[in-house]
Amino acid sequence: MNRHPSLSAHSPALAPRGLSRALAARSRMPLALLLAAAPAAWFAGCDPGAARVEWQVEAGDVVATSPALAPDGTVYFGSDDFHIHAIDAGGERIWMFRTGSPVRSSPAIGEDGTIHAGSDDGYLYALSPEGEEVWRYEAGAGIRSSPAIGGEGNVYIACSAGRLHAVSPEGRGIWTFDLGSSTMAAPAIGREGSLFVGTAEGVFYRLSPRGAREWTHEVDGVIGTAAALGAEGEVYFGTDAGEAGAFFALSPDGTVLWELEFDEPVYGSPVVGADGTVYFGGDDRRLHAVNADGTPRWVFETGAPVRAAPALGADGRVFVGDWAGALWAVDAGGEGRRIRRGQWEFESSPAIDESGILYIGSGDYLLHALKVGTSLAEAPWPKYRADNAGTSRVATGP
Repeated sequence: MNRHPSLSAHSPALAPRGLSRALAARSRMPLALLLAAAPAAWFAGCDPGAARVEWQVEAGDVVATSPALAPDGTVYFGSDDFHIHAIDAGGERIWMFRTGSPVRSSPAIGEDGTIHAGSDDGYLYALSPEGEEVWRYEAGAGIRSSPAIGGEGNVYIACSAGRLHAVSPEGRGIWTFDLGSSTMAAPAIGREGSLFVGTAEGVFYRLSPRGAREWTHEVDGVIGTAAALGAEGEVYFGTDAGEAGAFFALSPDGTVLWELEFDEPVYGSPVVGADGTVYFGGDDRRLHAVNADGTPRWVFETGAPVRAAPALGADGRVFVGDWAGALWAVDAGGEGRRIRRGQWEFESSPAIDESGILYIGSGDYLLHALKVGTSLAEAPWPKYRADNAGTSRVATGP
């Protein structure tokens, strides 16, 4: 583990790949001074009403993972720089933990504060809040799926070899299920503990908590999105069929409730609002809002592909980043404005804390903290992997 407060441009594992993508990482001037010296309009992208930058933290490479937020305000994220990072609420680095390969698996936080994340090196890591390794589990192939954490504390993770693993809170393997093909999607956990995950061969599974197949549903194309779950157990996901795509709503027993077809792939994972509205983006350069019965509510044009899940604000706004580096806030009526403009893609999905700070990673090697003035909505699945801890477990409630 590296507790140094800043990254070194001289470290081969952390050195950026290009000057234009991370000027600060290649400069002798500290990043904090660069940020302080730059005009405010540079951060705001010259857009009126842009979100205020609270702070930005530099990693050594792309930040494609979605941050997880601990109750004490600590922000955890992974980067292609091989590290899992911990940042305090004020934007100061607490620690970095080095894995053996890029980290594209978004962290998930257990009820005891343990941080779980996979790496391309094929290990699932469990870290203490202090950044010490608690255990590591060997999955046998690279991990780009993000972990899901069940109510009993078991951790579920898929690997590129097409196996879904159940791991105990102590790091012991419980069972492994052969999915038949690879997946990078995070499993979703229903209220009764069942697991939902799709694969690159277009097979969507529901498994029991013990790893037994309950049903499958086959579609044309790759299921590249993590599923979202509705209040009544509905299952939502998108597909990529090459030059086209589709979006599905399934009932808890696997029957099709409705299906929407598109001329472009749907790579953006969905979220679900309190009223059952489903939100997702696609390569058609749009953010879609769809009613619970499958009828369109509104469509917002972003101008660039949307390949990350949105996050729902308590004030009714929907926040999402696009592939051209714009971060959008879209209101309940489908009217939106750009609140952040950068030069590199947002592959990360946002998290929003109780104080109204939105956290998101980007292709410019930065984790951004932006003031948006609203907290996360109370809903069955208001963001990627359901909650700020990243458990991928549907909200329980009355």
